[in-house]
Amino acid sequence: MIDMAKQVMDHVKRLSVDIGHRPAGSPGNEAAAEYIEQVFRQAGLAVKKQVFSCSSWDHTETVLELAGQKLDAAANWRSLPCEVTGGIVPAGTLEELAQANMKGRIALLHGELTQDEFMNRASTVYYPERHRKTNDLLDRKLPAAVITVNPLLNSLRHVIKDPDMGIPSATVSPEIGCKLMHHAGKPVRLHIAATRFPGRSWNVLGTGSGSRSGRIILCAHYDTVWGSPGAFDNASGIGVMLTLAGVLAGRKLSLGLEFVAFSAEEFGGQGTEAYVVPYGLKQVPFQWDRPVGEQSEVWQPVLAAINADGVGLALGANSITTIAGSMAFDDLVNAIRSEKYPGVVRVDPWPASDHYTFYSHGVPSIALGCTGGITNINHQPIDTIKWISPAKLAEVVSLAADVVEALQDKTSEWTRSKIIST
Repeated sequence: MIDMAKQVMDHVKRLSVDIGHRPAGSPGNEAAAEYIEQVFRQAGLAVKKQVFSCSSWDHTETVLELAGQKLDAAANWRSLPCEVTGGIVPAGTLEELAQANMKGRIALLHGELTQDEFMNRASTVYYPERHRKTNDLLDRKLPAAVITVNPLLNSLRHVIKDPDMGIPSATVSPEIGCKLMHHAGKPVRLHIAATRFPGRSWNVLGTGSGSRSGRIILCAHYDTVWGSPGAFDNASGIGVMLTLAGVLAGRKLSLGLEFVAFSAEEFGGQGTEAYVVPYGLKQVPFQWDRPVGEQSEVWQPVLAAINADGVGLALGANSITTIAGSMAFDDLVNAIRSEKYPGVVRVDPWPASDHYTFYSHGVPSIALGCTGGITNINHQPIDTIKWISPAKLAEVVSLAADVVEALQDKTSEWTRSKIIST
């Protein structure tokens, strides 16, 4: 009998401990892709790797000085290099940023401007209007550099991770941000030794045929942000998917299975953009008021897509949501959850992961995530296996496997929503 809890945790350890951080274009990213390929082959799947270009980044040093005193700072992921000395100009709102004179100075962004991470400008999956307005203003204001204040205490989590950002930037903790605010206008030195260069990454696909037409897609992303081992985000989801590959390989299923390990999810969804190209499709630009895009005939044989992104927190609860499916599909998934998995919470649909690519093309989708627990480990060095529960990882594996089994006698017409948003 397979010990699912041990097996899935072994995958999480291999990715987050042995390999470590896995940003797209890095050696760790390549090592993770090779490991996933190996596991797929061991499960008897036919394997294909999709290679795509991405921006790589190397960083050696960040120095922030105020009146000769060195302050803790971290270059934002993929920042340009710089050697800048200038006065600090703070801005905590869009209105303040619009009125500030920042040319040749160092912008200190805080407050509402840095409550969350800036998404990539090139992202079609999720690029909030507030981020666009902030970026547009910075382009016009021409600061020599930007310092962003992380709102989390004792944290240096990157606030900006945009490879198209043309202004060098670093992040400081709230403690350092407060100190800089008290010395606004005084000269500060920011030195960043970093390099951007062309790189590449891979989606890893493993497929197994069924006894009839139709298939289910199971996916997760394996990349991380710079400096985070990414046990929760998202070695957990990849561990679930790899374990499912082994669990389901031993079952006689009528539907085919396609396992997709995406890369560059943390990089604006470049992996999903590469994935849709062979189908003659493009990403559907995200719109808050349109949960479902055009139904794609090429994906008509796909009954459902199941995506795992951030699951298994020991102090949280696993969550599930369905998007773009029929009422019967939603009822089936919820019945499995409520009857067998009382610890899994049903949540509202959310877009910011790889399942967006499928549901925006009309494919019924299930997003597996987590709610509650530790809220500030994402994208940080502290995202380690100590926060992960093997039992809760196994819970997600078992739930996903039950959904796959329950769909074996269904058709894509049965799972699909009859109402298409326009």
